[in-house]
Amino acid sequence: FLKVTANLYAACLSWYLSFYCPWDVFFKLLHSLRLFPVLAMLQDWQRVGLVMSGLETINKESPGYFLYPVVFGVIKSSGFMFIKYVEVGILNGLRTGFRVPNQPTKTMIVSAVLLQLQTLYSVFPISMPDLYCILVVFAMLMRLTTTLLAKADWDPYLSLESLLCTVVYGKACEDEPTERVEKKSDKNKKKD
Repeated sequence: FLKVTANLYAACLSWYLSFYCPWDVFFKLLHSLRLFPVLAMLQDWQRVGLVMSGLETINKESPGYFLYPVVFGVIKSSGFMFIKYVEVGILNGLRTGFRVPNQPTKTMIVSAVLLQLQTLYSVFPISMPDLYCILVVFAMLMRLTTTLLAKADWDPYLSLESLLCTVVYGKACEDEPTERVEKKSDKNKKKD
C-alpha cells in the first residue's frame, strides 16, 4: 500500500481533510451531502480487496497453511481493530473473549476465512473471482444494513458470539460497559 505513491498521497490528503480541515468544512460537506454510507461501503470494498491481497501474498510465500494467511489478511484490511481485539482480550482476560463491537472487522474475518477455504479446499462450487464479488456485496450490504436500517451500535454477529461464548466459557458473555452503566444507575437510585 505505501509503495504505491498515489495511494499514499490519497491517504494523506483524506487524513488531513478528515481531521485537520479548518472549521470542519470537509466533514460538514460530507454530512450535508449524506455521503458517509456510500464512502463506508466503498471502504468495505477496499477492505475485502486488501484481505484478498493479503491472502495471495502469504499463499505465494507459504502455500498450504490456513491460519497464517487468514490472520495476515485480516490485519492488512483492519489492522487497528485487530490490535484492539487483542487489547480488550488482554485487559479483560479470557473470561470475556475478544469482543469488540466492530462489524466491518468481523466481516473481514469471515471474508478471510471463506476466501482461504476456497483457496485451499475449493469448498464452494464457484470461482475465486465470483466469491470475491459475493463477499464485496455482502460486506457492503452489512454496512448498509447496520448504518441505515438498524441502530448505530447494533452488531449482527452478537448472537453467534453469544453462542460461541456459551460453548467455550459455559455461559453467555456479558457486555462490560453495559454492566458498569447499570451499576452506576443502581447507585443513583439508592441515593434517591
